Amino acid sequence: MHTHRQADMESVRTMRANSVYTAILVDTTDISELTEPTRPPVREHFNYPFLDWKLDELVNFARQFDRTVHGINDTDFVILDEQTLEDKTVVLVTPSEMSDDMEDAPCLTARSDFRSSLITLNVKIIGVGGDEPWEEAAENNSVIRLYGENPGANT
Repeated sequence: MHTHRQADMESVRTMRANSVYTAILVDTTDISELTEPTRPPVREHFNYPFLDWKLDELVNFARQFDRTVHGINDTDFVILDEQTLEDKTVVLVTPSEMSDDMEDAPCLTARSDFRSSLITLNVKIIGVGGDEPWEEAAENNSVIRLYGENPGANT
């Protein structure tokens, strides 16, 4: 007989087995070209088709992905912007967990150091973590940091 805890762990293992926990550097608006993760080395020269796009435009672009085809997440992503070049932080985007409909869920955003960004998003995507890092970063006008001299410190 399975307990609820065993069933939950089996669900997490199934999600992990069916998911891709890697990143894709998106440098094109042609969805058909985005079929696999970006692997190093990343080429030096690439396009910047998303310059001056607003957050809602980026969210609508991401929603075009069909996660069942290539395992590309269509709701959570990282934005590299001009500030990324200055302080090596990125913008994390995720839907609020308080919404029943992911299509209409308000997006939460927070800055994170790059190393912490993929872990923070993956923890949320697999359902282990929630909105708290985004909420705390917004409240404190801080950067999400899991590593370094002051992990978790507001900067």
